Amino acid sequence: MSQVIYDLVIVGSGMFGSAAAYHASQISGKSVCLVGPPEPKNREDEDRDVFGSWYDEGRICCQIGNSPTWAALAVRSMKRYRHLENESGISFYNEVGFLSVLKTAEERKDAMNSVQDDGVKVHDVTKNWKSHFPFLNLPDDVYVLWEKDVSGHISPRKLLEAHQKVASRNGVRILPEIVSAISPVKSSQTTTHRWEILTEEGSELHTKSVLVCAGAYAGFKGLFQQVVPKKVPDLELRTQTVAYLRIPEKEAEQLR
Repeated sequence: MSQVIYDLVIVGSGMFGSAAAYHASQISGKSVCLVGPPEPKNREDEDRDVFGSWYDEGRICCQIGNSPTWAALAVRSMKRYRHLENESGISFYNEVGFLSVLKTAEERKDAMNSVQDDGVKVHDVTKNWKSHFPFLNLPDDVYVLWEKDVSGHISPRKLLEAHQKVASRNGVRILPEIVSAISPVKSSQTTTHRWEILTEEGSELHTKSVLVCAGAYAGFKGLFQQVVPKKVPDLELRTQTVAYLRIPEKEAEQLR
């Protein structure tokens, strides 16, 4: 039995890796394998140290960004969502709008400057937000920007599912395992592939190219020790506070 040699192996099947597999699957004649573990069914019983950032049902998507680059990427992504929903048959995108409440004129200026796409409409409702949102109680000295269209929220789980469904349909192999090592192949050994990838479950993959989309775990798991010993990616880890709020059904209906 001859070994399979992929054109591309993508390490990490989270939001970045699954999107990469989706786009790679559009390239005719290329063999692709996506490797990464699924979400644990029961986190308390799961004995594993890899944790995805996509294990949630609500992620805000808005057109205003921290910079023009981030804003442009966000807008381009959201413009593809409906096509991906139709392609996969999976609904993950709720276009309900987004409201930015800013403290200073400088923050307002930065927010407006970040949006450079002609198709993006951000409305400054600082002077009349009460007529649109009478149920909100905001300070009088804030700036309020309203994105009526395109913006809203997505389900990361379902977005990932949609990307993987289409990728799989287009021929991508999805291997639900955790990669333990990525090693370059010496040129004297073979001319058919450049990389060998091992998983904790014992699988061995051969590929011409490898794309690592493992986030913080790219350094945590030591994936590059066989490539450049004692070197890890230059990653910056950040913490983020997330508030989980419950509101009465009556109020939820009013906010729709």
